[in-house]
Amino acid sequence: MIHALFDYLGEFRQIVLQGGAKAARLIGIVEDPESGLTFDAIATPKTPLGALTHLEAEIGKLDAEIARRANENAVVRR
Repeated sequence: MIHALFDYLGEFRQIVLQGGAKAARLIGIVEDPESGLTFDAIATPKTPLGALTHLEAEIGKLDAEIARRANENAVVRR
């Protein structure tokens, strides 16, 4: 899904280096009113980007929970 979005935005001269870590940049381009994308160009990726935004938020929550549990566990801290 992410690679398809990279390719799609590339068609509109919105070049982003590929990689999962660059997902926030994709979201930023589509949400930026100054990006130069037309309404139709923005409408197409809105659904997959909504799912991607949700996944990014969930991953952040899981990362925080893992860090919290690791801090509370003496074996893990060693």
